[in-house]
Amino acid sequence: MKYKVINNINRTAKKSKYKLFFKSKDINNVRFFNSNLTYFHFKKRLFRNVDFLGCNLKNSIFCGGTFINCVFYNTNLSKSNFLGANFVNCHFINCKFSKTKNFNIVFDDCNVINNDFSSLSISKELENKIFILNRVPAFKRSYIFTTKRSKGTKINKGIIFILKTEFSDKELLRILYVINKKPNSRIKNFITYGQFYEFGLKYLKK
Repeated sequence: MKYKVINNINRTAKKSKYKLFFKSKDINNVRFFNSNLTYFHFKKRLFRNVDFLGCNLKNSIFCGGTFINCVFYNTNLSKSNFLGANFVNCHFINCKFSKTKNFNIVFDDCNVINNDFSSLSISKELENKIFILNRVPAFKRSYIFTTKRSKGTKINKGIIFILKTEFSDKELLRILYVINKKPNSRIKNFITYGQFYEFGLKYLKK
């Protein structure tokens, strides 16, 4: 499974022994919005550049799963088990962790953030570059840098916050500038934080 924006699905594996609702072993460049995905088992699955926004992942088993460049934003992870899970450059923003098991052992390469980002400063130039990208339908519908609730009219400060941990404002402007030069070819499938992050590293040769 790859290059998908998935909205408002309601699936549970409580009665199917934790089986996922898709058969793919590799899940690449997928965004889940406001979805209820409970009791799933992520064993032997590779998630690369996958975002979970406003999702419910309660009672899931992450053991044996690998997550690379993934974002969990306003996601409920309560009562989930993380033993044996592998997380690389992943971000947990304003998530719920009530009664989770073994989550402390995966902190090394993750950011766990609780913040309303009200103090985050975003330059007008950066803001304008982001809104220019929204003229491309594929980019706008994925709401990478904007909030879905605002229908793309407000900046998602949480995503900008984590990008600023890797890129300076000047670097972000450079990345957005080159994408804006040829938007259709460069961002045809840009629908996740991880895709933008990987492109930025490659373009800046970091």
